[in-house]
Amino acid sequence: MNSLDRHPFRPAHVHFMVKANGYKDLVTHAFIDGDKYLESDTVFAVKKSLIRKLEEGFDEKNNSKRFFLNFDIVMESIKKGA
Repeated sequence: MNSLDRHPFRPAHVHFMVKANGYKDLVTHAFIDGDKYLESDTVFAVKKSLIRKLEEGFDEKNNSKRFFLNFDIVMESIKKGA
């Protein structure tokens, strides 16, 4: 990696594995906007469509700060023409 002037680090990200009856299984991930490794991901997996902003919020039940990530999951039907 050093000879290629690269590092071994990944940008912050969250993995999703989603399964539902009637749909193809889906494995994907979302990257956190602003991470310093977005432009130089060691496995070249960052796509603009997968980058999301963390939104700060508050959990009143636990009286603590929380962060939220909005990421829509679209699954492909296993039925033809659906």
